[in-house]
Amino acid sequence: MATATLNDAILQHLTGPSDEHRVVGLLMLTKHITLHPTNIASLRQSVFTTLDAAFLRRLLLTEAKVGDSATDELALGMLAFFCQGPPAMPLSYLDTMPVVCRKWAQALSTMEASSLSTSSSASSSTVSAQQKIVDAMTCVLSFLSLSTDIALATVAQHHAVQCNVMQLCLRSVVLLAHFDAQQQSNIEQLASTVTTLYFTNRANRSITSNNGNTTYCREYPLN
Repeated sequence: MATATLNDAILQHLTGPSDEHRVVGLLMLTKHITLHPTNIASLRQSVFTTLDAAFLRRLLLTEAKVGDSATDELALGMLAFFCQGPPAMPLSYLDTMPVVCRKWAQALSTMEASSLSTSSSASSSTVSAQQKIVDAMTCVLSFLSLSTDIALATVAQHHAVQCNVMQLCLRSVVLLAHFDAQQQSNIEQLASTVTTLYFTNRANRSITSNNGNTTYCREYPLN
């Protein structure tokens, strides 16, 4: 299928009448990005404009399975896709940061359990967990990079503290040897950059609004 035709098919599914249509569209998009990782800026913008943000939030909050992939893996992957775009994209999902961190912690728990196993082969669950960790860290990095507005910096830093982001980074680095070679470098770089941003934001900002009161945004429910 030609790229232009495939892009149209993806967007058509994303505007379909049901969540099932949108899931199919996201799966098609994920495969397309994997096969064609370059020159996707325009597609990212089209998908961001087309996809109902409420649908992606629902996907983040469900533990149900869709086909062979967990919905949280699909949702985290899509959120990370947006978070690599212009600042307006991660900004639209800043309120999901607590949920993203919870998914990160869950994936780390899977990896930690696997590290105690005597099996030398990586199971499908650990491969999935590795990608979730990378995607979650990518999202958190983008959220912490929203530093042009003091209120946004306040929200991101508050979530980072409340969600123990530094502990999550440390757990990720401790598990480094259990990631495959390609993901090891990703995790190491992401952990380093997230840590730098975390402490830079904390040191350089008095996170208050104009009237001297700390400003927080609503958090999406965790259950």
